[in-house]
Amino acid sequence: MKENRDQVHKLIFNVYCSKDTVVLIAVNVSADSREITVRQGTKSFAYTLPSHAAVTFTWQPQD
Repeated sequence: MKENRDQVHKLIFNVYCSKDTVVLIAVNVSADSREITVRQGTKSFAYTLPSHAAVTFTWQPQD
């Protein structure tokens, strides 16, 4: 996960991994939106998390 280091304390992440599913929960407790980039292996995605919001992502893990 990539985030501006001086702002990372304003985001909360929880990751659950099983054999079949990866679950990422991100919470932005700041007054500003934050762009996060999630990477696993060769795949990645970016998402702008609005202020005071939470989001859940799920995907199948790469081999």
